[in-house]
Amino acid sequence: MRYASHQFSDQNIDLICDKEFLIKELPLTCITAQNIELCGQVIAAACAENGDTVGLTEEQFQIGSDRLTVVVL
Repeated sequence: MRYASHQFSDQNIDLICDKEFLIKELPLTCITAQNIELCGQVIAAACAENGDTVGLTEEQFQIGSDRLTVVVL
C-alpha cells in the first residue's frame, strides 16, 4: 500500500492506494492538489489520535472532495 499524506488542510486525511499501480498498469484515478497522481482504487481515510485508520467525518469528506481531482475516463 502507498499512503499519500499531508495533501489536505486537515493533516489527518490520508489517501491509500496500491503502491504497485505502475507495474499493474492500473488507470489514473485522481490527482491531488499537490499534483500527485494516484491510480487504481484509492481509499480516503482518516488517522485517529491512537494511530488507527478510521472513516472520514462529513467535514473531512468535504475537504477531500473539494481538493481532489477525480479522473473519469
